[in-house]
Amino acid sequence: MYSPIAVGKPIKGRPGYVRLAPAFSLPLSNAMSLPGIPIKQQDWNPVLIMLCDRYNQMNFSFEKIVSYKTQDDRKEFLFRFFKELRRDQEKSYRIDPRQLGDRHIRWAFKRWVEAGLSPATIQKYLSHLRVFELWIGKRGMVRPTEEYAGDPALVRRSAVALEDKTWKRDNVDIEATIARVAARDPWVGAEMRLQVTFGARVKESIMFRPHKDAGEEAVTFFRGTKGGRKRQVRIETDAQREALAAAKALMKTQEGFLADPARDMRSNYRRFYYVCESAGITRAMIGATAHGLRHTYACAKYEAITGTAAPVRGGEEIDPSLDTQARLSVAEDLGHARKQIAGAYVGAVPRAGSGRSISVPPAPGPEPETGTEGFE
Repeated sequence: MYSPIAVGKPIKGRPGYVRLAPAFSLPLSNAMSLPGIPIKQQDWNPVLIMLCDRYNQMNFSFEKIVSYKTQDDRKEFLFRFFKELRRDQEKSYRIDPRQLGDRHIRWAFKRWVEAGLSPATIQKYLSHLRVFELWIGKRGMVRPTEEYAGDPALVRRSAVALEDKTWKRDNVDIEATIARVAARDPWVGAEMRLQVTFGARVKESIMFRPHKDAGEEAVTFFRGTKGGRKRQVRIETDAQREALAAAKALMKTQEGFLADPARDMRSNYRRFYYVCESAGITRAMIGATAHGLRHTYACAKYEAITGTAAPVRGGEEIDPSLDTQARLSVAEDLGHARKQIAGAYVGAVPRAGSGRSISVPPAPGPEPETGTEGFE
């Protein structure tokens, strides 16, 4: 297994604690999570570092390595979570991370609700804790979400987009914005063009090989895809051809990835978000995020097929069969297997002649962007 950490390197300021190699299996008990490391409440920080070193690369079932973004999200969340447990003014929980229990999770849930966090964010935080419980040998410690909420509406996620998340919502000049990014970093600019013209995810665009993965009629994504699913997206517009030409122009070899060769893959991934933020591509600055480029592609694809804007953008009611055709095409291009997932991008299913819209059956939406909401 590839390890990005310096195994055996001492943890700064904590004598006796060193960086650990990733584990190949889950601990069977709490004592086996970090064998030989005694529980010390004052040394929570190096213990959490060691737990992340050992287990953070693996997914919930311990069958594959998760993306860098997932690893970073988990780690950032866990450190903020345990800091807040210790800092609470009413009751400070000064615990070793391996001592985490039900009462601590209930305290955190109450705090998140009081902070007004969205159901998607709360669900994401609990998902991180469900993975963490496996790291410390306490399977089943995190209860079903409904057990923490007196009102089910507090944790009920919507399966469809309730607001327009495309860059067109606030009249963002897509070409000018990407051009500004490209002037700062041509690699990131080329990656963004691939996202808005082909619906690629950030990781997919970074791991895309322009000369190898682009054919005459379609491009192929299979590196960095969710679940390792391979898919093809047809080349149909001049904007797509221009995006591919710009990507190929950066390549020095036929085998090259659409990423700065001076950086490793993880650094390129982090570089993408750093450049976006420094260029003002945030919800606070322009009302949209980089992920909004996928929403932009999805809604444009829907409109190209149906002749009307997507429901989330106020489109007209259309024939159900045409709507289904468009949703299947959008879902396929975005790398999803079911048409229901398209609702998370284009909105609720319109019913022709009814004067209203109906929602699609519940289905998991795309992973929400996670941050540090709920932590002061």
